[in-house]
Amino acid sequence: MRLRLLLVLSSSMSMANEGNLSFEKCSSAQKQDLLNQVHLLKVKLRYLLNEKSGLPLYRYETVEKVFISKKKFPEANPNLPDAQLTYTYIHSKLLKNFAILQKALEKPYTFRCEKLESNKTCQSSAQAYVDINESHMPVDNRIHVCPAHFKARFGEAVGNIAHELSHLVLYTPHDHPSVKFKEPLSYYNIIKDAYVYEKLVSSTNFEETLAERIWRYFWYDDKSQE
Repeated sequence: MRLRLLLVLSSSMSMANEGNLSFEKCSSAQKQDLLNQVHLLKVKLRYLLNEKSGLPLYRYETVEKVFISKKKFPEANPNLPDAQLTYTYIHSKLLKNFAILQKALEKPYTFRCEKLESNKTCQSSAQAYVDINESHMPVDNRIHVCPAHFKARFGEAVGNIAHELSHLVLYTPHDHPSVKFKEPLSYYNIIKDAYVYEKLVSSTNFEETLAERIWRYFWYDDKSQE
């Protein structure tokens, strides 16, 4: 299946114009890989935004059932009275942000392929990154791609691009705190996690991804907060 997908993507991309994409220090093979990954990212975003087949709007009862039945947090208690309203808001906001990511792919931006031996960020096991200033804002529209990115599974590599693109256009922070939010307003910070977009784009299991990246913040273990 993966080989067939790659062949289809390569065929479609070979006929496509690069248009808004530019590349720095990338080999022909790396360039083609990135074109294929961007193409699949566009396909996946269209899928996520589709009202019938896209990101489901799960009911609170389903979320609770998934957590209890799968024993993710067997002793967890709901700590937000309007959890369904909150999740509905998050779902709506995620769709809006997916639309922003989709629109961003129509604008000019650059992939720069870095070498491991001359790049400390890549040496730290990073697969891709963007440069930010002192205010933690992106300095340009360039996505730096490390050698590890090209060794990743195809779906993971597509997720990497979504992750970095979210830094550029959604201004997701690079150091999102991995904490259990207790304040209702803090739940809205969940959508500022670049890993949410990376995982939803690269995963085919929405329940598992939402459980790990979003639903887990609807619960907390009383004992862990003492």
